[in-house]
Amino acid sequence: ETVVWCAEHRYPYLGLGTALPATAELWNLYGDVAAKQGYEAGSENFGYLQHVVVAETEEKAEELGKAHLFGGGQGAFSRPEHTLPPGYNSKEATKRLARTMTAGSGGFLGVSSEQLGRAQSSGEPENLQRVADSTRRRMARGEVTVEEAKQAVYRAYPKAVAGLQIIAGTPKSVIPKLRTILEVLRPGTFGIFQSQGPVSFEDRMTSIRLLGQEVLPAVREIGKELGLADPFEREPGQRPYTPGAARAQLVSLESLRAQSN
Repeated sequence: ETVVWCAEHRYPYLGLGTALPATAELWNLYGDVAAKQGYEAGSENFGYLQHVVVAETEEKAEELGKAHLFGGGQGAFSRPEHTLPPGYNSKEATKRLARTMTAGSGGFLGVSSEQLGRAQSSGEPENLQRVADSTRRRMARGEVTVEEAKQAVYRAYPKAVAGLQIIAGTPKSVIPKLRTILEVLRPGTFGIFQSQGPVSFEDRMTSIRLLGQEVLPAVREIGKELGLADPFEREPGQRPYTPGAARAQLVSLESLRAQSN
């Protein structure tokens, strides 16, 4: 619903770290609605927020990247009713969200793919709370230890990294992955958010320093190379669409396939 509303009002739409294939579908939906509204969508209409953590070594970066799984309302220690309360999303939107989440993906803002699936089949988001409470009761009874719960969370990390939902590494390894994001989604606005969870102040500052000194300058050059215009350079909704013509290509899933291979 948000994507359609933004396109109808010619507002940019920002994806908050959503999986790339699902985000590409949203971009295309926006483009189709924009064409019906009589304008051509482009990079100026889209933004994307990406989790990135940078360290001096790959080993340290992996350690810091895993901390992301414990923050920001991810699949650990968050209450689903605060994320998707009844009435916050329509039942149809909840079903679509469930379809985009695959097992082990870490879920959406604290709501796991399994919980979303149950909500989809039952049609009642309230069931999410009952599932979460069941896990908490098992921990309270000692059937699941805190360490076992942590290890279960960590198992989602390799898939999150493979799907580029978490990018962690040295500047040398991070920059090519960010190029893939920019090539696939072509966002005119690109944001980076830092480490979450149990990460020291020193490690956070090291990541910020490496981002500022090495990563962000490279990202800016990639954006220029790809011709990505932001909404200040090119006002959204001002390029007319010619009825009957093929609209502009907004995403490049070929870049994603090349990266996965």
